[in-house]
Amino acid sequence: MVRGVGDPDPFAMTIDQLARNKHLVESFIQELFTKGDLTAVDRYVAPGLVDHDPPFPGAPAGAEGFRQAGRIMRAPVWRGEADHYIAEGDLVAAFTEQLTGDVLT
Repeated sequence: MVRGVGDPDPFAMTIDQLARNKHLVESFIQELFTKGDLTAVDRYVAPGLVDHDPPFPGAPAGAEGFRQAGRIMRAPVWRGEADHYIAEGDLVAAFTEQLTGDVLT
């Protein structure tokens, strides 16, 4: 896509929109991993999601990968408290090291 001079940037977001996106990701992490609510996947993950960082080696693509991760990695083994959220456009990255115990056993 080529934009002309003065055309609005379709990926530009306001600070409020970026904050809402971060909150949405944080809510998903809390519901799925901390609370163990596997139905969160159906509420938060869009059909056709492309996950650029699978939750564990060999995880299936898309929603099913998150569902399996929710079964494997949940409290008290994994607490859904990210250290940082970074948002740009419609992308949000969550960074955490809140692992305890054996995650994949």
